[in-house]
Amino acid sequence: MKHEIADKPVEAIIIKSEATVLSHLDHRLCELGTQKVNFGELHQIQQSLSLNNESQSSHYLIFIDYSLFSDSLNEALSVISSSHNKISLIVLAPQNIDRDSIETQSRNIFSLSKPYLPSSLMSVMLKAVNSKHQEPITSHPYDKSIEQFVSRIGSAHILVVEDNLINQEITQELLRSNGMQVTIANNGLEATQIANEKAFDAILMDCQMPIMDGYEATQKIRQLPQASETPIIAMTANAMAGDREKEVSADE
Repeated sequence: MKHEIADKPVEAIIIKSEATVLSHLDHRLCELGTQKVNFGELHQIQQSLSLNNESQSSHYLIFIDYSLFSDSLNEALSVISSSHNKISLIVLAPQNIDRDSIETQSRNIFSLSKPYLPSSLMSVMLKAVNSKHQEPITSHPYDKSIEQFVSRIGSAHILVVEDNLINQEITQELLRSNGMQVTIANNGLEATQIANEKAFDAILMDCQMPIMDGYEATQKIRQLPQASETPIIAMTANAMAGDREKEVSADE
């Protein structure tokens, strides 16, 4: 499924990087609706964009490794300043690098730290192509409810029960960035086993999972002495009225 992040096509250009990074970013960018993904050298990109300087029908996002960026800062700034204003540079930075030191070089330079999670990538792309988006925005339906939950609960130990790896990454990133400790269970059966071994401040439960779904897992967890009153919050992306009723009955 592709997601639109701008009112005009987005073209991503990835400067030489590790093969695994290229493959990972290529897949993520296509999911987010980029029109094309090019790989090349910085000077080649400058020549190409100069030829198309009169065409302002696309947003250009240039992804570059921090090592290459730091070695060719002046050239990178030249690429941005010599072409039309729909060009942004996104620096792929290690976690130990001060991102502010990167982004202060130009208002069109942004940074993205490893690991390149879908939510982080979406956020930086939105900021790059549309300056009115100042806060991280993701396309996942239950992110808003999770953010509201995060703002209320503060620092806590949360059990996240989710079989989808991407959703695991997004939820874990959001919770940990707000100071919470996170434990992951891949299905309802794992969740009941983990909840039997330790206590949690809250449980985020997907409804539909293999092996054991969220409804059955909720019923079993409620039978555990240490989890009988633990908040269990459904985070399914497709919560229909019937799903909510089943969740309520399972929690009783």
